[in-house]
Amino acid sequence: MALGFSHVTSDGGTYATLLMDLIEELADHQELVSRGQILGHAVAHEIGHLIMGLNSHSSHGLMRSGWKAKELHDMAERHLLFSKQEGERMRIRIRSTDELETCAYGPPALSVASPR
Repeated sequence: MALGFSHVTSDGGTYATLLMDLIEELADHQELVSRGQILGHAVAHEIGHLIMGLNSHSSHGLMRSGWKAKELHDMAERHLLFSKQEGERMRIRIRSTDELETCAYGPPALSVASPR
């Protein structure tokens, strides 16, 4: 289940949205991690998209598309992280382009959508 989405191109993105109702639903259907832990990891995941751009999902870890029981267990154990390769990819993107400060649309934004 997608907990959010980012508007990205191959160069990165400027806007991400988290769906709080889905985050709360996931939190309510398990006891391993808190709502805040899920929200924090979802924010990190979407920031990863904003920096890395298109094709930034992986088959495992924080950038996996659609977290399952394994990812929630890893989250509880504080092991749901960016991979070394993802971290390096983000460092290179930030250093080489300085795009977070010079984006034509302004700095990246993150919103949390709640139906309430």
